[in-house]
Amino acid sequence: MQPFEDTQWTTIMHEEEYKGNKIAYYVVSDWKIPFTFESWSEGAPSGPELIYEHCASKLTRPDSKALVAESATRLHIEPGMVEPFEKMASFYFLRLLAGIDHKLVWKEWGKIRIPVSLLQDEIFCLCVVALHPVLYGKLHPIGRNYRRVCLEAIALWNVKSFSLMQFAHPNSMQLFRGRQIDMDTVGRQLQAHVEGNYWVFNDCSVVLKAVGKPGARKWSELEFCGPQAVHYITSERSKHGSSNSALEPYLKKNKYIL
Repeated sequence: MQPFEDTQWTTIMHEEEYKGNKIAYYVVSDWKIPFTFESWSEGAPSGPELIYEHCASKLTRPDSKALVAESATRLHIEPGMVEPFEKMASFYFLRLLAGIDHKLVWKEWGKIRIPVSLLQDEIFCLCVVALHPVLYGKLHPIGRNYRRVCLEAIALWNVKSFSLMQFAHPNSMQLFRGRQIDMDTVGRQLQAHVEGNYWVFNDCSVVLKAVGKPGARKWSELEFCGPQAVHYITSERSKHGSSNSALEPYLKKNKYIL
């Protein structure tokens, strides 16, 4: 990170109209990094130079695609926004991740010291799961608790024998890089669709995506889901005359159901 911190980044604020409201964002030094990826990464394999556009192309939801694509030339002004030097570093971190084989990325992750601020930034987290969905489990708890990030990770998940929701429940978020996490900070993080306390593992619409379509249900995910979501699924099945017997082994292991 030091080369990015040592660089003097010039930022210019822009405003534009969007749906009757003014939105503001920064442009950073014409997005030019004054040293090459190769010199910074010491010759590590590289992903595409247009990395934000590449990540956007891999995402599945139109709102996520648009958000990431426009972030190639914007630093959004919002609470907890990343610093200009962190935003610029994100281009090289993402290119580095893109160059790692998907079979090795889980083990190699620990060697890449990405700042916590990026790992709890919604846009950067969307890019990470676009490149390697399994890295959803390595994001900061705030990053994992974003609805958009979790939905993209579910849609792109390519580790069939590995549960995704095991990373989305509060018990799995209490420690990050050896430090205790304030759960109120995670649950109350502002979301695009809701304000206040929010838990992605208890969102019915997210959990339904996680368990999959009829005929290919992954009921094992219910071991890690919240009571509101579980109650919705079981009651809907009962209402339509479907048995919940296949769910019971996982519900018995669920620590959130009283």
